[in-house]
Amino acid sequence: LNKEINTLNLNQESHKGETTKRIDGYERLQREHKDLQRENNEGHENRKATLAHIQDENTKFDKFAHDATDEKSKLRTDLANKEHPLRLLQDQLAVLNLENKNLQLVIDTEAALREAKANAEVSAVRTVNTDLKDQVSRVETDILDERSRKATLAKILDSLTARHKDADQAFKALLSDAEKRRDQVQKDL
Repeated sequence: LNKEINTLNLNQESHKGETTKRIDGYERLQREHKDLQRENNEGHENRKATLAHIQDENTKFDKFAHDATDEKSKLRTDLANKEHPLRLLQDQLAVLNLENKNLQLVIDTEAALREAKANAEVSAVRTVNTDLKDQVSRVETDILDERSRKATLAKILDSLTARHKDADQAFKALLSDAEKRRDQVQKDL
């Protein structure tokens, strides 16, 4: 597309140069024509011959000027016809550049989102891993606490059972002693 635009620009510059050369040629011919008219005014005797010659030159020049004007008009039309596609191509190029920028923005955004997602996943995995480690640690601590509690409860149970036995024996001994005293008191009575 850029190559076509450059080719059209070169063609346009070439046509402008040719047109400028032709216009310069027409102006030179016009100056020559004016110079000839001045010379004719200076020499009265040669005036008629020169006048006829000038009229021929004027006719030729008018025809040439008319042809040059037509050619100039054709060149302008051709130039205008070539400028329109060039402008359309430039507009298309601008649209493509804008689309490329938008696409690049989408690509950059997707890359940033993928990176953010990857970072979030890594962070989530780390968080889950840390949480699992904490939970395992708590479970291990709870298991150890539970074992310790069971051992403590067993010790307490054993201690209470032993105390109960001792208390039961002391009670039975006391009861037996009380019964003996009662029996003794009854015998004494």
